[in-house]
Amino acid sequence: MDSKKAYPYGYQPLDEYTSQDTDETGVQKKLGESIELDQVSNTGDKVVDSDVENDENNNEGMQVNGLSVVTAGLFIVGEICGAGVVAFPAALSKSGMIGGMILIVVVLVMCVYCGLLLGYSWKRVKELRQDKEPLRDPYPYIGEIAVGKGVRHAITFCLNFQIFLTCVVYVILAAEIVGSFISFHVGDIHSSANLRIWLVIITCIVLPFTWLGTPKDFWFVALAAAGSTTVAVVLIIIKYAQIAPPDLKTVTKQSVTFGTFASAFGTFVFGFTGSSLFPTIQSDMKDPSPKSFAKAAYLGYIGITLLYVPTAIGGYLTLGKDLESSILKTLSHYDNQHGTDRVIVSIAEFLFAAHFLSGFILMVNPLLQQFEAFVGVPYKFSPKRVGVRTLVVLSILATCELFPQFGPIVDLVGGSVNVFLCFIFPIWCYIGLYPDTPMSEKLLMLFIVIFASVAAIASTVSNCLNIKEAFHDLYLAANATGHPKS
Repeated sequence: MDSKKAYPYGYQPLDEYTSQDTDETGVQKKLGESIELDQVSNTGDKVVDSDVENDENNNEGMQVNGLSVVTAGLFIVGEICGAGVVAFPAALSKSGMIGGMILIVVVLVMCVYCGLLLGYSWKRVKELRQDKEPLRDPYPYIGEIAVGKGVRHAITFCLNFQIFLTCVVYVILAAEIVGSFISFHVGDIHSSANLRIWLVIITCIVLPFTWLGTPKDFWFVALAAAGSTTVAVVLIIIKYAQIAPPDLKTVTKQSVTFGTFASAFGTFVFGFTGSSLFPTIQSDMKDPSPKSFAKAAYLGYIGITLLYVPTAIGGYLTLGKDLESSILKTLSHYDNQHGTDRVIVSIAEFLFAAHFLSGFILMVNPLLQQFEAFVGVPYKFSPKRVGVRTLVVLSILATCELFPQFGPIVDLVGGSVNVFLCFIFPIWCYIGLYPDTPMSEKLLMLFIVIFASVAAIASTVSNCLNIKEAFHDLYLAANATGHPKS
């Protein structure tokens, strides 16, 4: 092969590449180890293994100022965890203890598996890429190299749609929490009519932080997001212990129907899926190899599971059918009705507000980078970056003002576009990049695609009906006020 050969898209065609370097074993046997591809040296046609690169080249592919494995794991926790902690108790109530826990395990395993497939896909694509400039849209780029431009456009649309609505959820939750906190400690400032004012205030607070570059420029935000959620979960569990009845069997549980179970699937997927953002994190890692990223992914998902499961089970056993879409709102109403001490809930609210503010900054960044690439904003900080990013954040605020209810949005996003981004597209891209994957693994991937597709259809239909009903109650019903119920 001519090492100086020019390619129309800046990377070697996949069919030419795979004809020289075929992986006969597939990814399943290598999820815990790095796949390093053969590279051609710049001085001739001699083939060298990337595992034994010269130290004097400073380990090409390593970023001196990149994210460590632990920091990348914290980014995964910070980006994914938060809304799931708040919404999982109600979702478990809607799906039942046994069915809900089975669904949680299935979704978790699928998310980890597909996230690692995406990590291996990014590694192979990065080896093919000749341009060493920072890449703002790694996931869509993977889709183009693996399948074609059509998949790139599909991933771009789904990714931006998902991130946009997730940011809407974060702003609404932060506004609800801050409003409730201020109302209790300062006075009856917050009401359902004033939620929209808090939405504006919250947006103004986070706006300057959205002008920062990429995740490696604000690692401290990930630490704040993960740390605040961890402490808040501990406080919620303490609250469960305080209000739990002597006999948990006396707690009335919600009836589970096909519709509620399908809706819960959307919540669980929303809570666990973040693999669509993994290439952005992986590309910013000090060592972006699949082996290092796999460690970060495992670390992140272990942390997320330890936060989600106790909160969901504790709420289900303690509060049963009284669980609302937000566990914080449920506990706040409980304290108001029973006159119990609200200190623990107030502290938890403050911490979750910090998480959602931090999580918003992390979550919106890939969307901002995508939009900047589309309109041609320079990669470095500039007034044009500030203007473009401000417009995007203001559009998120406008959506929050139009439909200030996070529960239906969480269910819809989780059960629709998240299924494509976190299950279907990663498998599709991986098969395109590793066409010789063994049939046994292809059958496993086919099972995941079929299961996710059927569940997504049922969940999306159910959640669209829920949003239609919520929108009617908000604006069209006889007693509609245009404001959500407090």
